[in-house]
Amino acid sequence: MKKYYGLFDLQLDGFKPGIAGNKYEDVEATGAKRAYTLSQADDEPASEDMTDKEILNEYGYEVREVSEKEYKEILESEKRGLLSTATL
Repeated sequence: MKKYYGLFDLQLDGFKPGIAGNKYEDVEATGAKRAYTLSQADDEPASEDMTDKEILNEYGYEVREVSEKEYKEILESEKRGLLSTATL
């Protein structure tokens, strides 16, 4: 059985549009890259020495397993506009 994953925003209580995949490590890396980039505008940005998991934990994200239907909805939600999260 194929597994699917999405990046969940704990603060906004929803999945980040367009950040999903069938490999946990890929979703984790994509989410960490996004969080790292956004953090560079903060007073205390993420360090280059942090692991992907540490960056996600620090900025309130986690990778969660989702169904195939949810996976498709997360990917589609990116095309619908400027949603901050995809509510499933």
